[in-house]
Order: sequence, then structure tokens, then C-alpha cells
Amino acid sequence: MPGIMGVTARVLFLVTAGLVAAAGSSSALSSFLTDSVTYIPPNLTTMAPPPVGGSYVDPVFGVMSTRLTDATGSPALGIAPEYSQTSSFNLDDSYLVLVWLNGEYHLHDAVGNNIRTLPGVQEPRWSRTNPTHLYYRTGNKIMRVDAVTNQVVTINTFSQYGSIHFGGGTGDLSDNDRITVVGDNRYISIYDVATQTQFGVLDTHQAPINGSSFDFTTITKDGDLFVVGYTNGTNRGQGMELYDLNGNFVVQSLNSIAHAAMGRDVDGTQVLFAANSATLPVQPVGCTNGLVKISLDATATRTCLHTIGWGIGWHFSAHGNDGWVYASTVRLQEDPWWKYHNEIFRVRADGSAVERIIHHRSNYRAQAYWREPHANISISGKMLVYGSDFHVQGQDWFYVDTYLINMASAFPPTALTAAR
Repeated sequence: MPGIMGVTARVLFLVTAGLVAAAGSSSALSSFLTDSVTYIPPNLTTMAPPPVGGSYVDPVFGVMSTRLTDATGSPALGIAPEYSQTSSFNLDDSYLVLVWLNGEYHLHDAVGNNIRTLPGVQEPRWSRTNPTHLYYRTGNKIMRVDAVTNQVVTINTFSQYGSIHFGGGTGDLSDNDRITVVGDNRYISIYDVATQTQFGVLDTHQAPINGSSFDFTTITKDGDLFVVGYTNGTNRGQGMELYDLNGNFVVQSLNSIAHAAMGRDVDGTQVLFAANSATLPVQPVGCTNGLVKISLDATATRTCLHTIGWGIGWHFSAHGNDGWVYASTVRLQEDPWWKYHNEIFRVRADGSAVERIIHHRSNYRAQAYWREPHANISISGKMLVYGSDFHVQGQDWFYVDTYLINMASAFPPTALTAAR
């Protein structure tokens, strides 16, 4: 069959528990669950994944998911999204970057076809202003590769540093193409890739931080602030601290460090979403293992949006700028089954709605890091990707494949409007 934009088209299989449906039935996928019932995914260890390019309908939540990759028997061992806090898809959803677990990043088209390896690329990050520009770092340089032409350009060499990184794997570009740069794992600053401007530098070895080890740093949506996650505690150089454009301390955003994501509130204001899962005094009170919205100003106003059972881990993604934050969960034990375990759901930034999307069906009991789904929403807010081993038995410890949910189809705009 002819493909779209020259890409080979794939046969679509819709597989439910024991049912094969016609491709045209996707229009039925227009409802979502907002209750708080504990749902166990049926046939968890026996339901076969669809073939690559095929789709299945989640038997509980009724949302269609398409398998983009097939890592079985390949040198990759597993093919997965890098992380929830970084967008796999580019600006217009025409390309995505996935991690091949033999140590490579690969460029894929919108339906999962592998285009090429990205040699030497570390921490690839899509531009928020140009759909073909992919930035990355190597050594002490920021580079850019064009997804269409494959042309590589050096954006800047930080000669004052021996090496740089973008924040420990969690830093992504702001909406105006700025990013945090960490030099020699000590000096943190904001860099504007468009104007090639480096702003003020935070030296984490100077008082009062005095060399406190930090886990991550990431920039805000507007590109004017950044957050550094240290270790749990209430003193300077602990918890998650907010800094301004010039590296000046603003406030401690949270007394603990946990998975977090930059996003926007329902009115478009930039905010920080974070899990409150430390054993310190809970901020805010009563929000144990909760999703917290934190204002990015000196008040650090904290609002509890949703809570789940202690012992469930979750990652967050909020690239869509539409007032939603997406969560994907894992838990080491599956007996007894806990509410919200093994799920991907999204929470409205004002706390008004929790919409349950799918069971990702990945087996995390082996504590295999790449079997965490790391669900991330695209910059457009239309495409949601996640990793899963689908509870397939007999595969390598690293085995995982990437799946896609078209949120524009599964959750039509009329339903979104009604939920707001």
C-alpha cells in the first residue's frame, strides 16, 4: 500500500482481549474513566502484544495504543523513550528520537520506522521553534543536527569547561529554546541556543551550597528560571531550589527531591509539578506521595493535585502546555493490586480532573529500569509515547518496545472542553 509522505504504510490490527476489530472502529474510543476504582488489567501475563505497526484497545480503559517498534531479537535489546521529562517527538510530531539499549539514539518517523542512527549524540533535545532542529551535546560542545538534511552544526564550544551536560538526563529546552548547561558537573547556567548567549553562572562549590551533590537541573517553560535538585532536607543546598536567570537563589521549592516536570497551569502560567514522596514533613500537609503543583516565584505556593498509594513510583510529563500533567506509575509488587498501579493517567493542573488512559502492561517486578514506561506527551500535546515489555516472558532483562497513543483521537477536543 502507498504510505504517507513516502513512508511505507503499515497494516493496522486492533486487538482486544480475544477480539480482533476492524480499523474503522477507532471512532468508538471517545470516552475515558475518571473514577477511583481499582482496575486489574485482564490477561496480564497472557495477552500477546500486537505486531509492530499494529494496535490494540485497552480492555479496561478503551483507549487504542499502537506498537511502534520491535526490539525482539534485534541488537537493540530494547527500544524506548528516553525519559518522561524530555519530549520524544519534535515540534510537529513528524519525527521522534528513541533510545536503542545497545547504547545508541535513533531517529524514527512518526509511525516508528527507523530512519538512521544518531552517532555521537548525547541528551538529544528537540527545538521548540523549528521542527527539524535537534540539539545535543558532545564533550564541551552544543551541537545541532537537522532531521531532514542530516547537516550537523556546532552551536557553541564551552572552552572554559572540560565537559558539559544538560542536567543529568532530565533537562529539556524551554519554549524559547533555552537550556540549562552544567559545566564540569559544577557550574550551572542558562544558555540561549538562538542568540548563543550564556547567562549568569551558579557555582555549586561555593557557599552556602559548598559542593552539595545535585541530582538534576532543569529550566522553566519561559526560560527565565531553573531548578536544581539536591538531596532531601530543609537547608540551603537541599531539596529543590529555584534560581533566576543569573544563577541567584530565589527559594526552596520543595524540601525533597523526586520526579518532577516543568509545565503550565490552566491559565498558561509556568509551574513545576513534582512528586512529594519523601519522609520529611510533607509539603503541603496531607499530600503524602502526592502530585504537587509549585509556583515558580518566591512564594513557592504548593497545591496538592492528586495522591496515590505509598510505594507506587511515578514519572511526570507536561510538554503540551495545555494545563495537563501526565503520570505513569510502577510498583515492585503486583499482589495485591493497587489503585493507579501500572497506569498512565493525566491530571488537570487545577486539580479538577483525573483522566485514566491505559494500563501500560510493563513488568517492573524485575526492577529493570527501562521497563518503567517513562510516558511523555509531545510538544503539541497530541502524541503520547511510552515503553513496555507487555509482560512478555523469556526476553532479555533490557527488553522493551515503544507504544503510541494518539491523544487527539482518543480524547477529542469536545471531551477535553467538558472536563475543564
